[in-house]
Amino acid sequence: MNQLEKLTSYLDKMGVPYKVTDKNGELKYVDASNGEATATYTKEVEVSTLNVVYFIPDFDGFVDPTDDTSGGDNNLFVMDAWEAARYMGSLYFDEDPEEIEKRLNESKAGSTMKKFNCSMQKKIESFKKSEKRTVTTSYDVYKYDELSDEAKEKVKQLFLDWRREDSNIFTEDCENAIAELFPNSDLNVQYDLSYSQGDGFNTYGKLKATDLIDVDLGKYPLNGTSIKPLSDKDAIKAACEKAGIFDITLENNSRYCYSLADRIELDRTYEDELSEDEIKLLDELEKFAQDVIGEINSKFEDNGYDYFYEMEEDDVRDMADANEYEFTEDGKLA
Repeated sequence: MNQLEKLTSYLDKMGVPYKVTDKNGELKYVDASNGEATATYTKEVEVSTLNVVYFIPDFDGFVDPTDDTSGGDNNLFVMDAWEAARYMGSLYFDEDPEEIEKRLNESKAGSTMKKFNCSMQKKIESFKKSEKRTVTTSYDVYKYDELSDEAKEKVKQLFLDWRREDSNIFTEDCENAIAELFPNSDLNVQYDLSYSQGDGFNTYGKLKATDLIDVDLGKYPLNGTSIKPLSDKDAIKAACEKAGIFDITLENNSRYCYSLADRIELDRTYEDELSEDEIKLLDELEKFAQDVIGEINSKFEDNGYDYFYEMEEDDVRDMADANEYEFTEDGKLA
């Protein structure tokens, strides 16, 4: 799924009407390192006549055509799908300028685009109310590697705070991995990883029986599992067909978010029509479903705690450098 497809998916979820039009145009801009350059856009996404972004395939991202991308010393201001959705949604809902600025800054933390500057500062400035009085403060700024160990720790905690405030990337990663394991199923995830009662990770929705039977135990997040493979897939499929078992319901945890994998049960409505051997095959499949979904929930719960509460120094450095962040001496974002 490219950034254009992700953007339309986000706008659908936000309830924002939009129109995508084929375009062929060029935008000239000044690259910070290579001087003058040209970007070719192929799609226009519009939610109102004054609310448009262009899709640039080479960057797999979007640019606001009202930005002055050809003047000054600035790069082309490219957004990923999440930033673009937050920006367009904010304008569509006509929020207060301060709230727009807050949402844009929050969306910046969720950016996965690392090959160009994702700053939205110019667009933010256009929404700010004019001030009768301007005060300029000068202070030294530093790259990440120039900071003290104490300041680097503050930067790390800042980035982790951003992850916890905007969990969309982790959710997408989990749901994409589950969709690859079970391509014909309709599954979603829920989680609460705040070290509180009822915390955990749960997968819910409709799981196709054939998806489960054919699941690849060597594929992430099941790679390395000790789950025993099914004994006879063809015989189990035949038993499911005879029993009318095509979908397996995974419960939504309505109160908390811990795993409900141990509650998975197959529909036994037609069990009286099955032989003893066929019933045993369905028992095996039911236990297999509990084990597989339980393993997925456990793996993603562990991954979530790592993602939201741990960050290697190399990852902190990469995020700071990729987004060209600068900091004050005490580790605050400049």
